[in-house]
Amino acid sequence: MFFLGFILTIGIIPLHAFPGLDRCINQRMFAIILQLQSDLGKEDIDKLCPNILQIFDCLESLVVQRTGLTISEVAQLIPDETVQNGVKIFLNTRDTFNNLCTKGMPLNKAYHENFECLSPVSNSLIDCENKATETYNAYRDFIENSVEAVNPPSLREKNCMTQSYRFACLASYAKDKCGDAARDFILNFVKRTTFLKYGVCSPPEIEDLKSKFLKFIELSGQRGSAFADAFDFKRKK
Repeated sequence: MFFLGFILTIGIIPLHAFPGLDRCINQRMFAIILQLQSDLGKEDIDKLCPNILQIFDCLESLVVQRTGLTISEVAQLIPDETVQNGVKIFLNTRDTFNNLCTKGMPLNKAYHENFECLSPVSNSLIDCENKATETYNAYRDFIENSVEAVNPPSLREKNCMTQSYRFACLASYAKDKCGDAARDFILNFVKRTTFLKYGVCSPPEIEDLKSKFLKFIELSGQRGSAFADAFDFKRKK
């Protein structure tokens, strides 16, 4: 289910503004889930691609039908940062899946070269989610008991740290089980969607990832170097 979560990032776009857009997602998501169940959990992206790409095509078509404009053109008329960021994620995630789903493209080649290893790595997602939650809770307690504490971390800060940790954790699993190429594929996929950059983390929160959170990970005896390498971070002193 590794790639399935990224489809949901397009939900950041305010679907209520365009009645019918939710159907684009719900119908195709149901088809994707049925496909996954029929394959007993084996996530072969070539089988999922048609339904995944049709979600993006359906969303774009409905917006054009209702407004006469593409999603990016509509966004230019709405000076709202949340909408702007949501559209960036939509466009970048669509481009990422187009690359992944097109034979011969870099992501598609990298996926097939590492598929046999990536499939079991995706089973580590729940473990990584648990580790992310545990690490964040320990970090929150550490911050709240610190003499420098001013305000407890916000919900957005929590999401930024846990989501970032989760993907770094998956990348670390991939490296341990499969090598650098599999790790690089996961990180490249995540970065290209810009999901973390525009949907989860703000610039100040990214700075906290580079400094406070990374420092805590290292102090707690975890693999801070893996987290730093995953996101090209050098810990700030």
